[in-house]
Amino acid sequence: MGPPDRAGRPVRILQRFLLTLRDREERLRRVLEVSRSVQDVRLIPGMLALWAVSAAVTWRSFPHVLALGAVGGALTTVLLAVQRTRREPDRSRGGFLNTALLSSVILVLGSALGLIRLMDPVGSSVIAAADAGAVRTVELVVTGPAEPSEPEQSPAEGDRCGQGCMATAVLQRIGDRGVSNPVVAQIRLRCSTACPHDTLAVGTRLEALVRLSRKPERPGRLEGTVLRAPLVLQAPSRLESFLGGIRTSFLQRSAAIPGEPGSLLEGMVLGERSRNGPGFIAVMTSTGLTHLTAVSGANCSIVFAAILLGARSLSLPRVPAAAAGLAGLGAFVILIGPDSSVLRAAVMSAAALGVLAGGHGARGIPLLCVSASCLLLTEPALSLDPGFALSVTATGGIVLAGRPMARLLSRIMPYGPALMLAIPLVAQTACSPLLVLLQPQLTPYAVPANLLAAPLVAPVTLLGMGALLLLPVSTVLGEMLFVPASWCTTAIWGIARSLAELPGAVLDWPPGPWGMATMASLGVLECAILWALAHPGKVAAAYRWLHRSLARNPRRGALRS
Repeated sequence: MGPPDRAGRPVRILQRFLLTLRDREERLRRVLEVSRSVQDVRLIPGMLALWAVSAAVTWRSFPHVLALGAVGGALTTVLLAVQRTRREPDRSRGGFLNTALLSSVILVLGSALGLIRLMDPVGSSVIAAADAGAVRTVELVVTGPAEPSEPEQSPAEGDRCGQGCMATAVLQRIGDRGVSNPVVAQIRLRCSTACPHDTLAVGTRLEALVRLSRKPERPGRLEGTVLRAPLVLQAPSRLESFLGGIRTSFLQRSAAIPGEPGSLLEGMVLGERSRNGPGFIAVMTSTGLTHLTAVSGANCSIVFAAILLGARSLSLPRVPAAAAGLAGLGAFVILIGPDSSVLRAAVMSAAALGVLAGGHGARGIPLLCVSASCLLLTEPALSLDPGFALSVTATGGIVLAGRPMARLLSRIMPYGPALMLAIPLVAQTACSPLLVLLQPQLTPYAVPANLLAAPLVAPVTLLGMGALLLLPVSTVLGEMLFVPASWCTTAIWGIARSLAELPGAVLDWPPGPWGMATMASLGVLECAILWALAHPGKVAAAYRWLHRSLARNPRRGALRS
């Protein structure tokens, strides 16, 4: 027996390492494999009908809600009569009739619920008081973290509110009448410097004298300006105090990070935006990274996907793994704070990644429609919220084109990084037409900025959450996760600032429907270019076919002449 081959040992180690990477790559493909079935789009008309009814309810337009209900009732009657008179079964025609009938029924039921909301006397009195700018004594519960508020000139009192704070709250009682209508439940509370920041802790029940108002551009959101220091009726519960202590310890540690990287870390981990200055917001907006300034669907998707992949790597079936992911996402929402924007992001991300867990591609759009419809039924004011529209659009883009884009990119890179880059690329491309409609400007570096920052978002979210949980227990262990997370936010801020300083970072774009159509065409062109880069052989074959077709054309002589 000869001596061992020491020279070939490094080669064998490298081969085993490459085999391990290939095995993990194939395992990731199998975990995230979704059937390539045709998407079921039958629920989209029903969701759009409910969206229209919710918008009419938010505008408090009784005639429009009544008209939508009448149209739905007439369509339901006509479609039922057509179905009864139809003799020969036609699957395509029957499917269309069933889809139209389902949409008309949803329109009728949504209009009925909208009329019930509009006829609520308490809700109507609250809206009337807000439109009149009346002063009322209200009882409310704080549901969102406090943020800095801009100075405001009080029209009645004549005093100027200083740099105070603002928080989201649920209106429980106005005067001596309780409020249960979700249309008027959410209120944006604005306090002056006389209102202590600790008073607006999440879970605190307050009694305050406020001036109600409602902006014309945001009719679904009530605002209340506190005229004097509110009275604390009930402190947060033990669980809320415990969670508040965890958040406070993280904020105290992140305060040691100066400038924008610390603000970015607080926003991505806790949704805290108290340190966001105008310059910071301008840079993030010009590079399309505004969604990183607070907890968004990307953070919720990362938490859900991390738990899902961890459970699947332990050979758990899809259903228990999906249940574990949903439970972890629920715990994440409770830890961050059940704000309406966080709940919306969690629902949308769960709808998108639930398709990956279920393994059925055709269920993506129905799951998205059901999730969006439930949110609209719970809070109709979301129908006029641009953030909700962007969430639905981004989720739809991820469901429809996320995996195909990942397969295209996997031809030039491993599947894991391809999937990580495909999600922000598809989401940004899907949201660009709507963003242009909301603000007619072009941010050419938005896609490169999202592609460069995408590999750093997951480490910030996971390391930051780990540091958030470990800092109150062990400072040493918490610092081991906190420091790398701060490095990642520093890198993200460096990417955003460098791209924002390049020439042409913000360009004017045509406003209105024309700008929306041209931006959509640009997105299609980008996808076509990526497809061509991923399939050079098919592009060459198409070019040869086109050349042969032109060569066989009998008019080629005329073309030559």
